[in-house]
Amino acid sequence: MIRISKAERATIYKLYPELRVPRTATGKYWLCEEEKYLRVIPHNKDAAALLDVIDRRRARLAALAEEANA
Repeated sequence: MIRISKAERATIYKLYPELRVPRTATGKYWLCEEEKYLRVIPHNKDAAALLDVIDRRRARLAALAEEANA
């Protein structure tokens, strides 16, 4: 789970109103690391890091698939 701000939570709720984002007693919001939610807040440093890993892995798999088809 990654920590998000209240504004990021509001942005995600606009697209996914059914999503429930847990909040701690100290007011911190936490979001599960599902790609579709991370794509909504790419400026969040934790989300950006995870998206970078996802995109690099996807590119690597695409390159391997092209080599196999060649």
